[in-house]
Amino acid sequence: MRIFAVLLIAVGFIVAMIQRDAKNTATAKDKPVAVLASAKTAPTPSEHNWMKNSLDRANDVKRQVGEQRKSNGYN
Repeated sequence: MRIFAVLLIAVGFIVAMIQRDAKNTATAKDKPVAVLASAKTAPTPSEHNWMKNSLDRANDVKRQVGEQRKSNGYN
């Protein structure tokens, strides 16, 4: 009987930890990652065109860094 009680407590603890972790990851996903989001929405290329995706993303990051530097007065 003691073994059953210990197993029940252990399973309850594991379930509580999983639920707490899921709750923390859900609230972390709601927070915005990039403050400077692009105002223009460019047409998105096909997901199979990964080379264009990576080049477009690199250009977006360069543009965002340039805008941030201008707003901070570094350039």
